[in-house]
Amino acid sequence: MKLILALLALIPALLFGAVLFLLDNPDLYRQQLNDAVKQETGFELSINGDVSWRYWPPVAIQVTDIEIQPAGSDQPFLLLETAAVDLKLIPLLLGGELAIDGLTIDGLTLNAEVTADGKGNWQVADTTSAATEAESSDRSASLNLDIAHMNISNALIRYHAPATDYVIKLKSLATGAVRANEATSIAFDVSAEDTLAGLSSSIQGAGNITFNREFDQYQFNQLTIKSLTRLSDTSDLQASMTLNGDADLSQGTANLQASQIQLADLQAIIDLQISQMQTAPSLKGTVNIQPFAVKPLLAKLQLPTIETRHPDALKRFEMTANIEATPAAVHLTNIKAKLDAMTINGSASAALGTDSGARFDLSLDTLTLSDYLPPDAENNTEANNAGPLPTDSEVLPIDSLNQYSLDGRFHIIQLNYETYQLNDLNFTVINDREQLEVTTTANGYNGQIKHHLVARIPADAAATSTSRLTVSGVDITALTDVEWLTGSMELASDIRFRGHMLSEVLDSMNGSNQFLIKQGSLDVSPVKKIAGVIDSLRGQSSGIGEWPDKMPFESLMGTLTLTDGIKANQQLNVQLETMKIVGTGGIDYWQNQLDYDLGITLQESATSQFSVKPPLAGLRWPLHCAGAMDASPATLCLPNSKDTQALVTDIIKQELKRQGQEKLKARLPELQDKAKELLKGLFGT
Repeated sequence: MKLILALLALIPALLFGAVLFLLDNPDLYRQQLNDAVKQETGFELSINGDVSWRYWPPVAIQVTDIEIQPAGSDQPFLLLETAAVDLKLIPLLLGGELAIDGLTIDGLTLNAEVTADGKGNWQVADTTSAATEAESSDRSASLNLDIAHMNISNALIRYHAPATDYVIKLKSLATGAVRANEATSIAFDVSAEDTLAGLSSSIQGAGNITFNREFDQYQFNQLTIKSLTRLSDTSDLQASMTLNGDADLSQGTANLQASQIQLADLQAIIDLQISQMQTAPSLKGTVNIQPFAVKPLLAKLQLPTIETRHPDALKRFEMTANIEATPAAVHLTNIKAKLDAMTINGSASAALGTDSGARFDLSLDTLTLSDYLPPDAENNTEANNAGPLPTDSEVLPIDSLNQYSLDGRFHIIQLNYETYQLNDLNFTVINDREQLEVTTTANGYNGQIKHHLVARIPADAAATSTSRLTVSGVDITALTDVEWLTGSMELASDIRFRGHMLSEVLDSMNGSNQFLIKQGSLDVSPVKKIAGVIDSLRGQSSGIGEWPDKMPFESLMGTLTLTDGIKANQQLNVQLETMKIVGTGGIDYWQNQLDYDLGITLQESATSQFSVKPPLAGLRWPLHCAGAMDASPATLCLPNSKDTQALVTDIIKQELKRQGQEKLKARLPELQDKAKELLKGLFGT
């Protein structure tokens, strides 16, 4: 019995002696650490500094000056100044396994480099057999990680590859208990820099992560990441995200539920399922963009500002949509958005990479387009041509059209532009890089408007385009707000032009415009002015003086032909019952000026309201129209001085000839004086 008691008393002494022996000989674990690292990772561990113990509390092993490099390499991949591993004492004494109670790392430096052929300096030479790989996989699967807490500070990661240079500084990383299949709290403070782009960010994060023993399945709950990004010559940009979900690296999948992303004032809630992460990543889910003001966001993102005519335009935007995306394309379906008071529904997609382009099919309820135009586009031009004159601009954006494909459709229930309003507008645009096709239809002003444009845009030649415009039953006065011509208009316009700048288009227009106006009226006051002069000279009424200033008519038809642009050589032919109007001239678009010579011929008729009596029937009545394009012909068009004087002279001769030679001699001085006075009043001279 005494022997047994002695032995029992000896056991604590032996255990205590064993502990002292282990604590006094920490180098016994140096080779064990080296072998464990190489076996699990394929890297070689070199401990160049000391391996020492901290005795109590708790028991910890401290290591300094560590290097890690791939097996067979002489260049260190990782350098470590100090590492302290808090060990659980009982497993250490009884099982000989290194059970970790805490891990502290300070002064870690990792240098990752990728050569021109794509090989990284962390890649381990493949010298193992399939059996060895399977054995290693089994060992990895059985790894039982159990760390009560972990702290990493002052870590530096450098990543260098062709045309890429990143520097990441991990200021701190702290975790709770790191155990497989248990939630682990994590908090970190990181700064990152893209030295080539001059971009830097500071990132802070905190939340909870759960992982499995194989480190290929993760769950994250309320993992919040905040960043502050700085770019040369711009202000700081703040962003944050809160992630909830899971990831399975073995399957290449991840799921985010009710996760939040915020960029400046832009906030979004996302639900996404990501698949094929290792090969061809794709995602599918929903995105919900919370209401935000567009203009302040652009300012904070240092993007070009958008100035609008209405100060409250772009004040509020929000959207929900289903999203599907791959590296090659992004698709948004079931879009439900609001821009200010306008509702938008439909779908949109964008192709990325070499075949970049966009497709969309959107429906809008009410768009007040003038609210979103630049302030300098506001038209304050009055009849006296006040206000800024137009400047040259690009009608066809050649570079963009040749670079991006486009296939889109807009349906707008109501479109408002200044005082104009169109309903049920359908706009379709298809661009196949070297050919652009645009089709527009709309209802309004008691009629319908259709336009079809085809532009061929070869990469090695100037653009050529054809335009066809048809108008059916449109009320001219309601559409144009003119008063000198009214009625219901039918128009068929076929025009060809070249170039992509507005000046090129205007200078190369060729084609014809055929029009028919029904049940309207025409301001005939310029004709009445000439007729009044002639009636006074003749001493007889031609009947024109009794016409109303605005003469009603059943139908007016005509053509306008363009040859080599709009500035000159326009040919106008109009037939209005017994009135025929022929004109030639042009328009200076840049100066908002019109210059036209018209000839009006009236025929005798027993039924037409435009009928005249001889000798005025069949005569060409000359008018010259010059001035601002938006002015009324009643003020623009005046009798042509030279031609009118010749016409009056011919009429006087005919009248005097009719009255006989004796009366000619008696009345000639009177008629000459009267003609001078009347013509003087007519031309304002």
